[in-house]
Amino acid sequence: MRIAAGVLIIIVSILDLFSGVGYAFVGGAATVVGAAGQQIAQHDPAVKQAETAAKVTQVAGGALVFFGFFLLAMTGLTIAAGVVLFMRKAPTFALSIGVLQIIAEIIGLILTMGVAIVWNIPGLVAGIFVIIAAIGYLGKPAATQASPAI
Repeated sequence: MRIAAGVLIIIVSILDLFSGVGYAFVGGAATVVGAAGQQIAQHDPAVKQAETAAKVTQVAGGALVFFGFFLLAMTGLTIAAGVVLFMRKAPTFALSIGVLQIIAEIIGLILTMGVAIVWNIPGLVAGIFVIIAAIGYLGKPAATQASPAI
């Protein structure tokens, strides 16, 4: 189970990488569009009612950028979780990363309104597998390697 969870979480790290870059890029673009909309609304009284939409766009863009950077951080953390699962060390670290992975996938589902569920399923499964694998060796001593006889 540890090996399967480790391999799956490392594969999911690649999905997190691409998703993180995508969310950060789209969020940055939305922030720029929102800021431009606010500038236009301040100078043109005819489009004053669009100022609220521009503010909402700017705030939503900032949230997407933040989530994108969170996913980029998760990329490194999930790789580290896969490594500790292979080595059968740091079960609490792996357990916490499994929980964070599930939270990240739920946030992704909320942001995309469930449209991109196909991309979230591997992350949810990997998070569950990591949690199960980490609980499997939680409290047990790490496997020691015998030194070879010379």
